[in-house]
Amino acid sequence: MGIFSPAPYPHRRQDPTLTTGTDSVFEKIARSKDPANRMYSSKKGLMLWGLFNAVFAILFTIVKLRGFIGGFAWTIDFVLPVSCLLHVMSGALLFKLPIRFTITGFVCIVFYAWMLVSGLLVNHDIGRTLLNTMGWQTIFLLNYITLALSLDQTVYCGPEIRTWVKRALLIVMGISGLVGVAQLLGVGFARRFFESMDNTGMFRPNGATDYPSQLGFQGFAGMLLCAAPIIRRDLKWIEWLGFGFFGMVLLIAQYRSMYYAGFLTGFVPIMVFQFKRNKTTGMVILMTIISALIIPIILFPKKFEYGLRPATNDPALMARQQSWRQIEPILSVRPWTGIGADPNLMLSAQITATDKWSSTSLDNFYFMVVTCFGYTGAILTAIILLLLLGGISMRLAQSEGEAKEWSFMSLMCLICILLFSLTGNTLVYQPVGFFFTCCLGLSSLTWREELSVSKVTGILVSIRRIFSPSHKAYPRQPQSRSTRPIS
Repeated sequence: MGIFSPAPYPHRRQDPTLTTGTDSVFEKIARSKDPANRMYSSKKGLMLWGLFNAVFAILFTIVKLRGFIGGFAWTIDFVLPVSCLLHVMSGALLFKLPIRFTITGFVCIVFYAWMLVSGLLVNHDIGRTLLNTMGWQTIFLLNYITLALSLDQTVYCGPEIRTWVKRALLIVMGISGLVGVAQLLGVGFARRFFESMDNTGMFRPNGATDYPSQLGFQGFAGMLLCAAPIIRRDLKWIEWLGFGFFGMVLLIAQYRSMYYAGFLTGFVPIMVFQFKRNKTTGMVILMTIISALIIPIILFPKKFEYGLRPATNDPALMARQQSWRQIEPILSVRPWTGIGADPNLMLSAQITATDKWSSTSLDNFYFMVVTCFGYTGAILTAIILLLLLGGISMRLAQSEGEAKEWSFMSLMCLICILLFSLTGNTLVYQPVGFFFTCCLGLSSLTWREELSVSKVTGILVSIRRIFSPSHKAYPRQPQSRSTRPIS
């Protein structure tokens, strides 16, 4: 039911030691006399390709990487989907790996097609409209779909890809977070090398990203990466340390929308699971983390001036409210088609130099969709989000082990995006979309995990299972070297 949730494959449910005409290359290699040597060039090659796609997606969210290639930066947006598509087709055609593309992905494609159609209906200019829509849409949808498919297929071969991508994410987000801390402390290189946000006399760090909201989201994502194992085991001290560090990154970004969205979905669920495990330890950890977050505000109140500003004295909020009023005359004229994909409604032209307080940027994902693509686009978006919520909840309820961690991160990330979207355009920001995509792809099941999965039907049953997890690992059956599954 999720965007790339496992589809049933009858032959996968058979005894894994049996050979059938539909077995993948990897299953046959696992039964060969010398599987280790034969597996390296094929399985490892495909896995490294999938890892490259994930790391490439993560890295080109860094400001300086895009600036380094100058006028060719636009090509980056097309390299990734092509690489991911070739990876998926290679796995499907050469190794007979499944392409698990379900109804949510299909609705995404329908939504994409409607974007093109609505643009043509409004502008009557095929050349400009297609290029304009394709250029923006590549960032918004095609990269995400192809990357999730690539990671889904890579996980199907071997679950170790989950650990590799997790480490890459933590390294990149950790570096960006350290840059943000250095910017807050006024370190010169951090402010010069990574363009920072300084408007109306109040400085806000943005790390290695384009904008403080993206740094705040990286803090939220880092919290999840460090603490997601809490749903199946106790956390190690270094994981709690990372959880606290990324919480600090979220705090120093001073993007207040991420305060309620990030802390509500990143901090609260983790502490709930900790209190279910051990109330005393949970209380100690809670007080320690709260103290660690409050102390910097007490010591450096001026540096947190923007984040502490009340809503009644907020020019950003007032500018947003003014821009939201602009959708009324638009919808009265073009209620079902909207005005087409207009980048000015999504991103400020000078985002690295000024804050997005201009009325030319709607800064509300839901308003942006209905303005650009009409009520038709809004209905398709609602269907996609509901399918995602239902599919991810059911996947979380039925999975175990690392797959359960990534499913948990997928659900918390989606809820965070839904809240964050009230005052931002969210998915047009690559750090947001790529992290969510990675969670979706890496929460897929390997073919061996599919044999052990306990199917769950019904959203209410799924929710009940989520808050009462079994914490049991996958049962491992003794197998000989010649019949041991490769994943």
